[in-house]
Amino acid sequence: MGGWNHLSVQAESDPAARTALDSMVTAIREIDRTFSVFDPLSALSQMNTTGALSIPVDSPLLLDAIDASLEHARAFAGVFDPTVEPLMRRWGFRDDPRVAYVPPRHPSIRDWDYRMIVCDRANARIVREAATITLDPGGWAKGLAAERATLAAVRTGAVSAQANCGGDIYWTGNGPGVKRECAIRDPLRGRTDCAVRVRHQFRTVATSANVETFRLTRSGEQIGHLMDPRTGEPAHTGLLSISVFGDDGLAVDAASSALFVMGKCEASRWLSANPQYAAVMIDNRWPKPEGLTVAGALEIQRL
Repeated sequence: MGGWNHLSVQAESDPAARTALDSMVTAIREIDRTFSVFDPLSALSQMNTTGALSIPVDSPLLLDAIDASLEHARAFAGVFDPTVEPLMRRWGFRDDPRVAYVPPRHPSIRDWDYRMIVCDRANARIVREAATITLDPGGWAKGLAAERATLAAVRTGAVSAQANCGGDIYWTGNGPGVKRECAIRDPLRGRTDCAVRVRHQFRTVATSANVETFRLTRSGEQIGHLMDPRTGEPAHTGLLSISVFGDDGLAVDAASSALFVMGKCEASRWLSANPQYAAVMIDNRWPKPEGLTVAGALEIQRL
């Protein structure tokens, strides 16, 4: 899906570890074959490009994920919206990133809206009001991939496993109540530079930021890939990054996208009302201490 993956397992023997790693790779490849918008033969690409309004879906994985993503869109009242693929294309994120582009005009009609698409699970169909309503998996598929990869490893007999799919990490094994650790990237520095380290008891973390994926206009303006579905434009909220912790890969991935778009104040209120999640927010005051905000049950170690 246009990203990198880092996989690790703990097993009772080297052959068992290799088997577990192979199962993780297989799980991630299945996600890619199903959801990649860069592969015209993926199930999601085929669904996006058909002109039909009622689309049969043979893949239970695809049907379940779309259903879950639409459920989260409703829960966030559209601040998270899986139908922003037209916006990703309009703002140049499906074009050659080496080529500068001209920012688009706002469309005359709204060609994205989660309320215009329905998952009909009983008949295994996706029904949409217009063929222009297409799905972008960028806000939910990586978290799903990380979770499915680690669970696949445990099913083969691995003691524990960790999958990092483009910054979305899922851990499993080692029993209940185990303390896990991860580093939060410094959004103003390189990929291996950390802002803080976090100890926690959650199963997964997803980070939303514009440090990896952005476009440059001919004038040199940087355009981030995180879209605000309410405006149809890239989100500008003062946040540089937000890392959300929880226990469901797809849900946490979606929440990180939504909370980035919300901005620090609204995201903080949401996190207070949903204590099953936690987050580290880094805003545009960073690297000053006041640029770091922690919400929920996390232990922070500054570097």
